[in-house]
Amino acid sequence: MMSEPSESQPEYRCPGESEPISRAMHLARLEALYPACARCPHKDDTGEVSSRRARHLAEAHRPPPSPALFDDEGISGVLLNELTPAVARRAAVAFGLHLREHNEREDWPRVVLAGDARRLTTPLVAAAADGLRFAGCHVTDIGQGTTGCLALAMHRSASDGGVLIGNATDRHENASLRFWHAGRPLSRGDELDELESRFDAEANRPTRRYGSLERVSFEAEYLTTLAGYYHGLRPLRVVLDTDCRPLVEYARLLVESLECRFLHDFDDSRPLADRVVANRAHFGVRIDGIGETCRAVDERGVDVPGERFLGLIAGYLLAQGRQRMVEGDASRPSETVCNTAATITRPVSEAAAMTTRPASDATAAPTLVLEDSARPERESIPQAMGYRVVRAAGRRGAMHRAMVAEAAPLGGGPSGRFWYSGPGHVVPDALVTLSLLLGILSQSDRPLSEVLDAASGRT
Repeated sequence: MMSEPSESQPEYRCPGESEPISRAMHLARLEALYPACARCPHKDDTGEVSSRRARHLAEAHRPPPSPALFDDEGISGVLLNELTPAVARRAAVAFGLHLREHNEREDWPRVVLAGDARRLTTPLVAAAADGLRFAGCHVTDIGQGTTGCLALAMHRSASDGGVLIGNATDRHENASLRFWHAGRPLSRGDELDELESRFDAEANRPTRRYGSLERVSFEAEYLTTLAGYYHGLRPLRVVLDTDCRPLVEYARLLVESLECRFLHDFDDSRPLADRVVANRAHFGVRIDGIGETCRAVDERGVDVPGERFLGLIAGYLLAQGRQRMVEGDASRPSETVCNTAATITRPVSEAAAMTTRPASDATAAPTLVLEDSARPERESIPQAMGYRVVRAAGRRGAMHRAMVAEAAPLGGGPSGRFWYSGPGHVVPDALVTLSLLLGILSQSDRPLSEVLDAASGRT
């Protein structure tokens, strides 16, 4: 029988890696000033080197100040080093207790939980589920998911909260926890501050009973809401640059019977622009690890500014919404659109015709919520289209609040996080953005660069 490692025979494992290494490899990496050695618990084991060399190695491997686990939108850290299963469980307990305190129903809170399908995040998902149940929450584990799928699951299951474990940062070795309460994302300056305070305090468990756990997939329902976009498309080639495994799987399922092709390789480290040009793709998109932000490059590999991208989407949604009203009862456009809002498969384009005024005011303009970091001149394009532009802080909580308050069909800005109003929930969904862009380019044979110029009035 294999014995446990003793103190005289420690197990060497580089921070962020799942497999152990030999002591010889440990010493070699120390000598080579391997970056992860700064966080290694065995970095003082320098082998048979001189004391002078040992001091030099110790200085070189002195770790930088550890960043706070909480960021503006949740929790982030190096996977299995800073963000461990213990941290995930503690955060889940704190979130569960937060929901119990704010829960308006007498029943225990119901929470939807999703992960990003990475093998190394599986222990975090399990720990979070245990922490939520410890705090007395009923947990619905939907397996792998993006923000868009999680938001739909929360709405359909009438849940009180949601937790998504993925990677919202641009560092491959990181993981993130994002939280929702009553459909609203928690951000700095609002409920996230309360959660952080509770995380730092000792947990005061209010019940001795564990919450329940069920596993339900919402993938099919989520894909159904997007299926309407995948008809009559050109045979487009699109390069996907993302670590979001659920989104890659969703995208491939949506086009499996079409001539469109999504080109993606987790191991391809080339810049997105180079991959677009090399593959002669029609465009490329860079999507974050939880499926929220979507930044595009055109067929030449040139980055598309977030405000121009938003303007393109805004014009398309407005045109599609007006066309749907013409095909329906044009005499009462507000009522025509509102009557379709109860259908979960209602295309987002119909929301562009939704007014921000009472249904009796059929002439009201739709509202576009613009991130406050957008340049002032960027307001003129959606205003010329017929939108009323409202500014909001760029944090997710503030954008969600503004979208709901203004009954806006669309929001976004330089971040590339575009918000859409579906029936019953508001969500930033990169896959919706990608789907809309496919539809826009399928209206003609023009390349994306020309379509963007036409949309912004350039010649």
